[in-house]
Amino acid sequence: FVMARRLQLLGISTEVVALGDPNKYQNDAAIQLNILRASNQSPNSVWFFDSGEEAWDRLKEGMECADWLVDALLGTGSHGALRSPYDQMIAKMNDSGKPIFAVDIPSGLDPEKGTASGPVIRARATCTLAVMKTALLEESAKEFTGILNVGDIGISVEHLFD
Repeated sequence: FVMARRLQLLGISTEVVALGDPNKYQNDAAIQLNILRASNQSPNSVWFFDSGEEAWDRLKEGMECADWLVDALLGTGSHGALRSPYDQMIAKMNDSGKPIFAVDIPSGLDPEKGTASGPVIRARATCTLAVMKTALLEESAKEFTGILNVGDIGISVEHLFD
């Protein structure tokens, strides 16, 4: 949500596809969603994917028009086998032929081992947040991360290891 808002401030058109019930977003995600909705000039640039046939059609149309796709589906807290629609979403993003930018870690990649046990985003570039995750440096992760960079989000690295 933050990335979409920041891109829009730069004049870059975005469309956010959010998975799940909009009322179940909590904490920072809920705050950032509300800020994005309040600041948004285009009311259709945030929509909630419901896994119906119309949603898959809309997703396909949106991906065909996109220059880049951003993977912020899952984070470092995700573990285990992916459930629907995440597994299908990852497959469709990978099959789109569009370059993918992964936020923090490519969705589906094991955040501790850097391995794949199911579908994983194949990113052209990954910006991991605050500090390099060692799993991203594993040989098994390299085919999924693309160009790898660490993004400063204002967290003191020393504070992370207290």
